[in-house]
Formats: sequence, C-alpha cells, structure tokens
Amino acid sequence: STQSRSSAASDVYKRQVSTQSTGLFAMSTSYDWSSQDLGNILHFEHININVPNQGTAAIFYFEGLGLTRDPFEKVGTTYTWTNVGNQQIHLTIATTAEVIAGHIGLVVPEIDVIKLKLKTVETKLKDTQFKWCEANTAHDDIEYLPPGQAPLKFLSVTGPWGNQFRIYENKTLKMIGDLGIPYLEVLCPVGTASKIVQFYKKYFGAIGTLEKQGSVGRIRVGPWQQIIYRETSETIAAYTGWHVAIYVTDFSSIYNKFLSENLIFHQTRFPDRYTNLEEALSWRQFRTCDFVDDGKVIFQLHHEVRSLYHPSYRRPLVNRMGNTGIFCCQ
Repeated sequence: STQSRSSAASDVYKRQVSTQSTGLFAMSTSYDWSSQDLGNILHFEHININVPNQGTAAIFYFEGLGLTRDPFEKVGTTYTWTNVGNQQIHLTIATTAEVIAGHIGLVVPEIDVIKLKLKTVETKLKDTQFKWCEANTAHDDIEYLPPGQAPLKFLSVTGPWGNQFRIYENKTLKMIGDLGIPYLEVLCPVGTASKIVQFYKKYFGAIGTLEKQGSVGRIRVGPWQQIIYRETSETIAAYTGWHVAIYVTDFSSIYNKFLSENLIFHQTRFPDRYTNLEEALSWRQFRTCDFVDDGKVIFQLHHEVRSLYHPSYRRPLVNRMGNTGIFCCQ
C-alpha cells in the first residue's frame, strides 16, 4: 500500500541519516532531529579586534594565513577588513592590540598549504609573539565529533600580538565553501556558562546547549557557526572591547527587550546610536555589551546586532581560496 511504502521509505531515510555526518553537527547512530534548527540568530559575520600595526597584520593574515583583504570596503590605513569565506575579521589600527581570551576556529580547504605559508612568515614575524605547531584536539573538545572518531588534527597558531587560532581542514571539520569561522571560543569565569546561555535564550531567542556539567555553553549563531563559552578557574585578562557582529530575524522585538532593561550599548568609538527603535531601524543595527543575571552584570562581550536589511548582509566577499563568495584563483 501507499502507506506501507511511505513508512518503509521513512525507515530507510532514518537509517541513512543516522550514519551520515552533517559537518559541524556530526551525527552518530542517534539522529538529532533539531540539529539544523536555528533560533533568532542567523549569521555570525565578523570579529573586530584592534591591532597596532597594519603592515605586521598584513604579513600574518594575508601571507601567513592566506586570507584576503576586502578590496571594496575600508581600503585605507585605519581599518583592514579580512575576508574568511562568507565571514570577516575586522582589524582596526589602534595604539594597543586587543587579545581575545579564548581562540578563533578557522576552516581552510587544505591545511598543508597553510603550513607552507606559515613557514614563509616565520622570519618576518620573529620579533612578535607569532608561533605555530601541529596538534590534535581531544575528543570532547569539539561537539562535532561522532563517538569513536579519532581526534582531529589542527594547526595551533598564535598571532603577532597573542591572539590564538585553531585551523582545521575542511575534509575533517566540514563547512560550506571550504573556508570560514565555524566557531569562536571565549573563556568565562566559573559559574557563568549556564547564565550566559540563558541570557542568549531570553534576550536573543537563540538556541544554546550546556556540556560538561554546565561548564561549557554553546550558542548557535548560524549554520555551522557557534560561539562557545568555556569556564576556567584561571585569571581572565580584563575585557578590552573587541566585538562580534551577528544578524537576527526578530530585530525589533530583540531591540525592545534590550532597551527595556537599559542594555543598549552606546560607549563605543563608532558613530551609530540607538536611543529608540526608530534610530535602530535607521541604522539597521544596535549594540549591546553587558550580560546580566538577576540585574547583575556577569560577563561582557560587545555584540553588534544587525537586521537582515543591513546592507552588509550576505554581501559577496572576495577570497583567494575555497569556493565561496567571489573566488579569485591566484
């Protein structure tokens, strides 16, 4: 009968997907039917950090990591926008470098190519904090490994001013387009990860999960994209103001939630201001920084929160490797 054929086809589909990998949210024998769900956060677009020297930054990001300078935006000497697939790292020239307490995860098409590039800049960056080595991640360090899979190899890279990167090959840590920032891991104080996850759920309508007895929180910020908060008992360097940019669907409601609790962030070097919804809609974005729990600030991370009507949303980006955006085979 039609019903029995439909049931049989469904059983075959379930058996097939239960043994497949879907990239960052790899499956084992039990399929997670919510693995492709996203909350109100649809895209994690960029990380913005200060660097004190544009020339040194160019050697590291463009020669060493093989990334591409955006040829259309911020082409002067004050800013450098670095394309990473459909995402970016924004570098702002300032007196003092900003260092993230945690690390940035990168996916590249071929890790051996990056190893050769890193070797070529060792002499140029010898008077900086730059260093790199090959390493293996522990099985429980990344959510995306199915049970029984061998640890993933990656390159552990320290940038000229101390920022940490983990670089994976797309063959082992899959991402659409072969190139991108699948995750950002941020260290947070003991006892805050669960509260941070609840904050994202309450104010952003995001999907978040907890692991390791609540000491690790993961926030889905787009397909194959996460911000990970990992608790540490070690001293965390004071937050210096670096920020992330995300795109949300329910923009006006999210803005009103933050406004109602006085959580709109205006103390930035940027000109945009959002004292009311009309201004936020005019700018197509707003900013927030303080994570609160029961009226108390428990953590800070500047978020540039954009609507899907922002002119930069899904703007095609030029890349010299991978197959996403405007691909230039050079």
